[in-house]
Amino acid sequence: MANDVGPDLIFLRQLIALGRTGDVAVAISTSGGSRNIVMALEEARRRNMLTVALLGCDGGEVVRQGLADFPIVVHCDYIPASRKCRPRSIT
Repeated sequence: MANDVGPDLIFLRQLIALGRTGDVAVAISTSGGSRNIVMALEEARRRNMLTVALLGCDGGEVVRQGLADFPIVVHCDYIPASRKCRPRSIT
């Protein structure tokens, strides 16, 4: 799919095709700022879906825009380290 529509739309297109009111959308991003994740969560909001996000760093745009009903943030100052670090604190 990314070959046809580009990586920014890959999750958005899946939600458009499959997402329904009352479904749960789960997002995972080490930065919280991946455009494809943000766009998918915006669409999930429009469809009144419950949203859960597992995020690194400070939660990025997902947290700033309030796109997740349940944001789980593993605070980490260095994004590559968030892929292998144990959480210091989770909010």
